[in-house]
Order: sequence, then C-alpha cells, then structure tokens
Amino acid sequence: MQYGEQKEDEFFQKMLTRPRLFFSDSDLENIRNKTIAIVGIGGVGCIIIELLARWGIKSFRLMDGDKYEISNMNRQIFDT
Repeated sequence: MQYGEQKEDEFFQKMLTRPRLFFSDSDLENIRNKTIAIVGIGGVGCIIIELLARWGIKSFRLMDGDKYEISNMNRQIFDT
C-alpha cells in the first residue's frame, strides 16, 4: 500500500464510522469500488453525487443533456 492510499484509507475509516454500524468493512469496500451512473446532474443529482463521494465512491458515469441557462442556474450546485 502506498502512502497516499494509506491516508485515503485512514480518512474513510473515520468518515464511515456510522455506516459501519450497519455495513461490514467488506460491504463498504464493495460499495466504494462500484461505478455509479447518474442521469441528471442538476439540483438533486449534484447532491446525490456529493453524498456518494463522501461515502468514498471512486467512479461515476454522469450524464445530463441540459444546458446551463439563467432559468436553471438556481438548481446547478456545481455552478457556484
């Protein structure tokens, strides 16, 4: 294990203290190594992506055919 990977593991050990009450370490590692697809990365999609990233998900496939426009800027969290 490299130094950066060790620091990452320490970080997620602390971040996932509560989920560990419900999931085993192997379950959490399995979840972290999945690729998650999210269609629609506006208001709700951005929040979901952020929460999954905090769980340590490493790989995403994101798709959104919408365009940034004044009418939808209030829903674009990653815009600010």
